[in-house]
Amino acid sequence: MSWASSRRTTRPEDIAYSLLGIFGVNIPLLYGEGALKAFRRLQLQIVADTDDESIFAWTAPPRNNFTSQTMLADTPEAFANGGDVWRIPPTNQSYQSRPHYAMTNKGLLYQGKAKRLAKDRHGDETPGLYLVFLNCFDPTCHAWPVVLCKPTPDRVSFLRIHTELTVAEIDAEYPEEWREDVEMPFVYIQ
Repeated sequence: MSWASSRRTTRPEDIAYSLLGIFGVNIPLLYGEGALKAFRRLQLQIVADTDDESIFAWTAPPRNNFTSQTMLADTPEAFANGGDVWRIPPTNQSYQSRPHYAMTNKGLLYQGKAKRLAKDRHGDETPGLYLVFLNCFDPTCHAWPVVLCKPTPDRVSFLRIHTELTVAEIDAEYPEEWREDVEMPFVYIQ
């Protein structure tokens, strides 16, 4: 994905279609659907075909013209800083075993470990923020990519937020001493 982050194509949909062979997936070519829909369909097929969570390890580009903050990126530009993110194989001791996840109409159906962030670096209470660690590793910053999310009022769904923050910025804003291990039952992360 990081290779495609600076790629330009003649037709908008080709930004997604040019990646089909690289990821070994198939989706119908629907010229006229637009780059956003084509790229979302590509990611949905990748999620359906593999358990490689690096597909969720993206950050919003600085100009942040994204239509939403979801588990799926709007464009390959979101992966510009992800060239060094590697999948952790299930045989590695750092791999977090969890049930299968799936994309649904409510978001990513997820169950697993997370960290509840009680306070920020100033000691102020957070509004129920959670860190979900992905089964991938970024050796350039010696950290596991994370998804920062907050619960919706129904407490069954969570929203992915702050996609512009890097792992180092999240670590600086939410110190380890204010993190609590929690088990998330089946929840949806939008």
